[in-house]
Amino acid sequence: MNTKNFKSFNKLKYEYLEFKEPLKQRLISQKELTEMIVNYMNNNDWKMLKNCLVTLNDNTIKLSNLMDKQDKVFEAILKFLEKIIMDRMCLDTLSVYRNYIINLIEELEVKLGILIWIRVRNAIHKKRKNNRNDFEKEELKFIKKLEKTLKDIYYDC
Repeated sequence: MNTKNFKSFNKLKYEYLEFKEPLKQRLISQKELTEMIVNYMNNNDWKMLKNCLVTLNDNTIKLSNLMDKQDKVFEAILKFLEKIIMDRMCLDTLSVYRNYIINLIEELEVKLGILIWIRVRNAIHKKRKNNRNDFEKEELKFIKKLEKTLKDIYYDC
């Protein structure tokens, strides 16, 4: 998992853990309040019954808010999983080409020679690493040899 995905995963995990315990406590309170209401009703204690109903209403509102947060986090988790699955599917698709690419690289190493291939590979790596638009002047002759060799391989197919 790349760093960005790992951070997203940790953020979702934290958001989930943030409401997990409060939600559990609210559900316990809901159950206790319901039992108290039944008890006060059976004992005709209308004042305590009224207090419990008010508390139950407040708890229900807070419980509903927690469930809304839970719903948003679960939705974000599903989107995250979908993205991870799509990334994995792309990797699986690309793996089909892996053998072809390995064979191509091996053929390039042979046709260019290992020393020129190393220079070409390093030039490409430096260009990507430094976000350059073009190769350095001394690298161009090796890149030209690569282009010629690639054309030869293409025309051989």
